[in-house]
Amino acid sequence: RLVSRTFTYGVLWLGIVLAYVGLALGLGLAASERLPLALAIVCTILASLVFQPARRWLEQLADRWVFGERPGGYELVARLGTTLEHALGTYEVAPRVAATVRLGLRTRWVRVHVERRTTEGASLEPIGADGIGLHDPASPALSVPLIYADKHIGTIDCGPKEEGAFQARDHELLETLGRQAALAIRNAALASELAERLTEIERQARELAASRTRIVQAEEAGRRRIERDIHDGVQQELVALLAKARLARNQLARDPGLAATTLAELQADTRQALEDLRELAHGIHPPVLTDRGLLEAIEGQLARLPVPVYVEADGLGRDSRYPAEIEGAAYFLVCEAVTNALKHAAANRIDVRLAALPGGLRVEIADDGRGFEPSGVAGSGLRGLADRVEALGGQLEIVSRPAGGTRLIAVLPARETVPA
Repeated sequence: RLVSRTFTYGVLWLGIVLAYVGLALGLGLAASERLPLALAIVCTILASLVFQPARRWLEQLADRWVFGERPGGYELVARLGTTLEHALGTYEVAPRVAATVRLGLRTRWVRVHVERRTTEGASLEPIGADGIGLHDPASPALSVPLIYADKHIGTIDCGPKEEGAFQARDHELLETLGRQAALAIRNAALASELAERLTEIERQARELAASRTRIVQAEEAGRRRIERDIHDGVQQELVALLAKARLARNQLARDPGLAATTLAELQADTRQALEDLRELAHGIHPPVLTDRGLLEAIEGQLARLPVPVYVEADGLGRDSRYPAEIEGAAYFLVCEAVTNALKHAAANRIDVRLAALPGGLRVEIADDGRGFEPSGVAGSGLRGLADRVEALGGQLEIVSRPAGGTRLIAVLPARETVPA
């Protein structure tokens, strides 16, 4: 096939040249019979110049007839630019680049590689090809790098030409197309990265909105619980105290001894009411947390529990203080996690570890209870803990498995403050 096409083109080219030369000489000889020799030579030269465009047109016509349509360099660049206008991603750009290069250079195949960076390093990944599979084994006959901003981002590999060998102009054309392709591939990659980041931002915005909604709902539920506790507990005790105080006043005139007994009961009831009020305030925000700090508040709360709870502090002293919202979040995280371990996990031992980090506080609660599958739990308790931590910019990790205990690990961003 190669020999026949080359022979056919050679015959056509030779015929065009002979016709061109014969026509120019014929006109020159005809002019020499009627004109002086000098003028005849001038006419021959002018005739050759006049017919030169026709010769070139005939040669191009023969080339297209034998080898098919082959766009020129400028036309190929313009065609590639038009083709890439509507390509959105690198996996769309690369195949179009391969097809355009193969058409322009008349190669048997073209493959485009793009550099991919992972934690293991950088590697070239084939993402577009024409005339060959992406992963078919083949050695390129011509290859140019894709360079963007002085950085190597990929390569264009070409197989052998369908006819003949590569010329210097082929290499120059491929370099020109490679520069245009590098720009298009980089722009497509940036567009894809931007789309991914926008999608991630939208997801985070939805999660943040849902988290805020849950926090507001939890706060509203907490306010209703406090209102209910005050109404059903402290308020009723205060009403009873008022009634008993009125009774004692009435008894003073009739039976002072009985009044003294009633006043003693009133004193005991008042102490109980005060203790209940302190317990209620402790559930809202324990005074010891404000007065003595996180470590003592946790130790004081855990000392009341019926199972051993061991508290470890790494880089955290009794005088270490953090912002109030961080101490509150860490305190209630420990209380909720320990309560869950006792209530749901039947734990026999619980370990609480507090660690000061550069720019943060790490809180870990581990138990030896029955454990669970974290993905199968959708309760509001764990979700509420996660919301509380994430609202402060922290992260909560839950590690558990059935019959394997549970570990809650929270990292809160905060710097230790100097006690006032």
